[in-house]
Amino acid sequence: MRGHRNTGASVFNIFDNIKNVIFNGYGSNFYYLNFHLLDSSKVEYVMLFLTATIIFASYKKLPREMFWYSLALWCFPILFKNLTSFSRFFSVIFPAFIFMALVFRRLYYILLLIFAVLYMYAFIRIIQWLWVG
Repeated sequence: MRGHRNTGASVFNIFDNIKNVIFNGYGSNFYYLNFHLLDSSKVEYVMLFLTATIIFASYKKLPREMFWYSLALWCFPILFKNLTSFSRFFSVIFPAFIFMALVFRRLYYILLLIFAVLYMYAFIRIIQWLWVG
């Protein structure tokens, strides 16, 4: 074809990205990752798998639309080369929070304390102009 240029981009790049992010990329060297910095870090990978666990556990408790919405939002960042800010991206997957509210109803004050401590940690890092993402 005249004028057609093959850029190498195709649907199969999605599978390459998934493989690179989870298996061959930084994830395979989890021990050597920084705890939490701008690029892929231990926090990002822990959040990736924790979020997947929460979403798949919510399959029977939430309406199907919310489950598929959550799954689609979870898959979206995996299509990129790294997991920068995945923990921040997780905050818009609201059905996961609805599920956690249903399951952890009795642990309200314990969870409130944990999230308050984490909020204060993030707040202090923001004040110091450090990476929170």
